[in-house]
Amino acid sequence: MRIVWTEEEYGTGFPEIDGQHQELFERINGLLAACEAGRPKREVDLLLQFLSLYAVRHFVCEERVMAEHDCRSCKANRDGHRWFAERFAELKGRYRTEGVTDALVADLRSLLLGWVDSHIRKVDRALIEVAEPLSPGGARRRDPPGRARPRHRAGRPPG
Repeated sequence: MRIVWTEEEYGTGFPEIDGQHQELFERINGLLAACEAGRPKREVDLLLQFLSLYAVRHFVCEERVMAEHDCRSCKANRDGHRWFAERFAELKGRYRTEGVTDALVADLRSLLLGWVDSHIRKVDRALIEVAEPLSPGGARRRDPPGRARPRHRAGRPPG
């Protein structure tokens, strides 16, 4: 099963974050396909390494955006990133000792697809609440001076 990014399911309202999520989806699809097809070890190594490095870069960027915009899920996002990084490192360690096994592929699939569903679709999507609306031309609109939209902090409902 391939995962496909759509605005309706995964869009955050931040083009930089959405573009990174799209890249992550493609890399996750590539890694799972390579493992399932029995691709050469070197190819799987490169995909795992790229995904690890890209995820860390993405996490830093996303955490910064959430903090800058007082997003209500900022802490849950940061905690989720730490959890994911630890689980992914464990699976990479298993890969180094066991190679690609059916059990490892099943665990990778479960972690990666579960992450997309539970974290990106739920936690990251909270960014949409603080994103600036798009103008008809697709550019981000800025509120006029003195008319900024209110932002809320975690634990306090908007308004």
